[in-house]
Amino acid sequence: MNKASNVQAHTYHPWLVYVVFSAVIVMIASFDIFLPNLSIMRDYFKTNEITMQFSIILTPFISAFTGLIYGQLSDQRGRKPIFLLSLILLVVGSIVCAGSTHLSVFLLGRFIQALSAGGIMNVSLAILADIYKGPAYARYISIFGLLYPVVFAFSPNIGAVLGAYFSWRSGFILIAFLSLICFFFIRLYVEETLKNPQESASAWSIIPKVVHYLKPSPFLSLTIIHSLPVALSPIFTTNAAFLFIDVYGYTPATYAQLQLIPLFFSMLGALVYRKVILQIGFALSFKIGTSIMALFIILTILLCVFYHINTAVGLALMSLLNFSVAFIVSTAATQAFEHFTTDKGVGIAFVAMIRNLIISLSGMTVSLFYNHTSAPIFLGCAIICIAVIILYWMQKKHSSAQN
Repeated sequence: MNKASNVQAHTYHPWLVYVVFSAVIVMIASFDIFLPNLSIMRDYFKTNEITMQFSIILTPFISAFTGLIYGQLSDQRGRKPIFLLSLILLVVGSIVCAGSTHLSVFLLGRFIQALSAGGIMNVSLAILADIYKGPAYARYISIFGLLYPVVFAFSPNIGAVLGAYFSWRSGFILIAFLSLICFFFIRLYVEETLKNPQESASAWSIIPKVVHYLKPSPFLSLTIIHSLPVALSPIFTTNAAFLFIDVYGYTPATYAQLQLIPLFFSMLGALVYRKVILQIGFALSFKIGTSIMALFIILTILLCVFYHINTAVGLALMSLLNFSVAFIVSTAATQAFEHFTTDKGVGIAFVAMIRNLIISLSGMTVSLFYNHTSAPIFLGCAIICIAVIILYWMQKKHSSAQN
């Protein structure tokens, strides 16, 4: 962390980062705390697997678009009020989900939760970008990335326990309660980090900015390279609940425990990345990540052709892949965010939009090919890894040509 970053960070309350991350943790938990109860909820609402999988993907899909609005509002009116509004929406959405007796009401609650996710995710990143720069920001991005696998790992276990002793509704009640606590802590300990608000403009002013960001550029390439690996874990978790419980015969609690294994390696990869990034630099970080992905591609194709991917082999493959993700995701995000000098909130929201669209579309695409075997899950992940490697090679070639 450079001296400038330290001086700037010390002007804020020492709990600021912890409180912000706490709100992000609760938001992430709302994604998948009900995963172990999907089969029970499917039967309760008298629906099918696709609909329940859609209820998971709904959050990243909706937040992909609402994040742009939150980003612009946070650039104009400050980070704190938009953060607080997002937490209130998370409370309301969770209460609606908990009280739903019909599928349409449950999906409405998930929609409101999705509205909150775009604000919490993007504004938290904007707050960190206001305070930290360069490698210091990369380290906080790695922590931000670490929160996803950690929370994805433990929230289904909490949901499984609550479902066993109470009902599937109790997980949403817990999210509502924790969101309300975060609301009050944000009010107490998070100061406004935006020092130079942008002039107010209509919502339509976002469109030319988005069009500009969509033009072919190193920034767009880095955004896509960052976004694709983030979709790997949701592809697995969206389909694995039905695979492990309905096909392999595991209980919801056992499934929740097994999915901890690959997510532990996500945590390990993020911790290793945070430890070594200042020494190895961004170029070597990309090489490490893409090399592990290449190994995953080879093993997946060979195993799908010559061998059945059972529980142990599947968990080993996902563990290998998850370890590589931080080396690509955090590096690409940091380099992409460094392109912003103004409109930081909108820029970060654009990156989140691309990321969330890729997560939701890839997750639903694999779900459509789900055939009660593991093959579509791992082949889908392999295709994403191939795309990452190709884009990285093109980005590297373009950078070399410019130098």
